[in-house]
Amino acid sequence: MSSSSRILLFSKLTLLIGLVSIISSNVFAQGEKKLFDKQDSPSYRLRKKKIDQIDILTGFGFSKNSGTFEDFMSPKFVYSLGLGLSHTFTNSFSIQTRVLWELKGSIVKTTAFEVNSDNSGSLYSRTYNSSFKYYTFSLLPTFKIGQKNNIVLGGGGYYSLLKKGLIKVKKIDQATNVESNYEVRDQRNFDVKYDAGVTIFAGYMLPIKEKRSCSLHIMYNKGLVSLFDGLNGYQRNNTVSFLLSYTIKR
Repeated sequence: MSSSSRILLFSKLTLLIGLVSIISSNVFAQGEKKLFDKQDSPSYRLRKKKIDQIDILTGFGFSKNSGTFEDFMSPKFVYSLGLGLSHTFTNSFSIQTRVLWELKGSIVKTTAFEVNSDNSGSLYSRTYNSSFKYYTFSLLPTFKIGQKNNIVLGGGGYYSLLKKGLIKVKKIDQATNVESNYEVRDQRNFDVKYDAGVTIFAGYMLPIKEKRSCSLHIMYNKGLVSLFDGLNGYQRNNTVSFLLSYTIKR
């Protein structure tokens, strides 16, 4: 994907998220307008702060990537670690920005007949274990529903920068059981050094004490960028994660 296409994709994601955020904030603001008419109300004071909530985030899950060898892909363990910063518009609506350090990737297992250098043939099995480590930036309109506003729903977009890439390859001769291993870790082997896509999540918030709470979220990331690694053809990052959030309100 060219630089112009990458910029266009990111611009579309940003515009879409912005439109959803503006529409959502207007809708919820109409329903809670009276809360902000009184400048001494807690809701008004909360809205006046640029950052009124900080979340410490950690979680794990599994990948289910799509791509050239989709039928041969197995789930791979993934994780996320980082911070979330929120601005509250109403008691029910806020926008959160997340900065995460993430592991994504895939495991591909194939079996194929290959011709050796001496023109003999052998049946080989190969395992490609791909690991991609990213800095991920997300913009997520977030809604709180329920009698106590303790059910959390949200979605938006993300953009990731590839920091480290590694592919471990294991090749086994099925006739002799001889195993060989090698790795691809040079960043120049990865033509696409970014990722972008859509995030949706849902969770439940449990208050601990005043201005402190914990939440458990289930999060789904759908990658929209094709990643080429020179070995697996192309693949797209799709992950399902369970995220634990410790929230501090200011």
